[in-house]
Amino acid sequence: MPAPDSPVLLVARFLKSNGYDKTLAAFLHETNLPASSVDPKDPTTALSLEKLLDEKRLFDLSLTLEKVEILDHEDEFTTPYPTIPRLIAPPATPQSNVLSVTLAPTLAPWHHPVLIATTADRFLRLYTLTGTLLAAHPALHPSAILSVTVLQHKWLITTSMTGHLALSTPTSPTPLCTLRPHTKYATRAALHSTTLLATASYDGTIAAHTIVYDPATGTPSLAPLGTLTLPTPPEALAIVTPPSTAPNPLLVFSRRDSTALHYHLLAPGLPHHATHSLAPAANSWAAFHAMDLAPHPTDPTLLAVATSHVPVMKFLLVRVASAEVLKEVFVGAPQGAYSSGALAWRPCARGVWVNGDDGVVRGVEVRSGKVVAALRVCGGGEKVRALWAGMAEGGGEEEEEGGGGGGKGVAGDGRVR
Repeated sequence: MPAPDSPVLLVARFLKSNGYDKTLAAFLHETNLPASSVDPKDPTTALSLEKLLDEKRLFDLSLTLEKVEILDHEDEFTTPYPTIPRLIAPPATPQSNVLSVTLAPTLAPWHHPVLIATTADRFLRLYTLTGTLLAAHPALHPSAILSVTVLQHKWLITTSMTGHLALSTPTSPTPLCTLRPHTKYATRAALHSTTLLATASYDGTIAAHTIVYDPATGTPSLAPLGTLTLPTPPEALAIVTPPSTAPNPLLVFSRRDSTALHYHLLAPGLPHHATHSLAPAANSWAAFHAMDLAPHPTDPTLLAVATSHVPVMKFLLVRVASAEVLKEVFVGAPQGAYSSGALAWRPCARGVWVNGDDGVVRGVEVRSGKVVAALRVCGGGEKVRALWAGMAEGGGEEEEEGGGGGGKGVAGDGRVR
C-alpha cells in the first residue's frame, strides 16, 4: 500500500475523480497499484492533486509577498532601532566563526554592559560595547562553547560541543564546577529565575538542574532534577510560566522533524504536561519544526517561534496554553537544510528580530505580521547564526547582537555591530 501522499496515488485519484477511466485502468496496470487503494478512507481529509496545487500556490504567493520591501511607517515598529552595523573585532583577535552571543547589562566586577561571545576556536571573550576586550578564556571547556547564560549578573553558565555544562565567574579561566549531562552538542540552555536550569543536546536528551547556593559563601552549584530521552534530538528550548500552571514553570521544547511543542513540568522527573501540534494551523505545504522559542517579554501566554522552513523561515506567534497560532509569517529569511533559526523580541514587544543565511537581520512587526526592517550585518555569503536584543543599562537605547560565519560578530548600542 503506497503512502497517502504518494505521487502515484495522487495521480490515480486525479484520473478517477475526473472520469479518465481508460487512462486510469492503464495506469493501475503499469504501476501495479491496487484499485482498492485509490479511494481514501476519509475523502474530507485525503490529500489530492488539487489540494496540493492550491497549497503550493499559497506558498508561492507568500514568497512573492515577502520579497517585496515593506516599509509601512504607520506600523507599530516605531521605536528607534539600530541601523548602522559596526564590527567588533580587536586587531589581536583571530577570526573564528561566532557560535553564540549575548549581552549582560551589568556583570561583576564591571558596572557597565558586557558583550559576551563564543567562537569556534573554543574562546569565550567579554567586551565593552565599544569593542574593548575585558577578558578571554580559551579553556573553560574541552570543546567549543555553544551557549552562554548569565546568572544573577555574577556567574556564567556555559554548554559545549562535548556535552559539558560549566559554571564559572567572568574573570576566571577555571570553572567553579563542571558536569557532563550530555554526550555531545549541548546546544541550548534555559534559565528560570535563579534556581532552575535546563539544557538540550543533540544526543537526544534534555537535562534539568536545580541551582543551589552555599549558605556560607553564596557560591552556586548544580543538582540534577531530571532527564528526558527523546526519539529525535531537541531543537528549541524555553521556560514559561502561563497562568494555568503558575507558579510552577513549564519546560517547552521542540524536536527535530516534529511540528509539535512539548510541555513538561520543571519538577523532579520532568513529568509530561501537554503536547500541542503547530501543524493544523499551518497554511503552507512544506514540513517544518521549531528552531527557536522566545517567551513574550511581558505576556506569559505568548511564545514567538522561528521555524526550519526551507527555503525561507516562517515566524509564528503562538498561544502557550493551546499552541494556537495567532500569527504566521514567511519572513523572507533564506534557509537551507543546515540552517539554525534564531529570533529575539524587541524590548518594546512590538516586534521580533530574526536571523538569516544571507547576512541580514529582519524586523517583524507583530501586529501586522509585516517585515518592516532589514539590517545587513554580514557580507560575502556569511550567515547570522546567533542573535540577542534588549536594552543596555544606562544607555536607554535598544541593543542588538548577533554572530555569524567568517569570525564576524555583530552588536550595537543604538547600532548593529
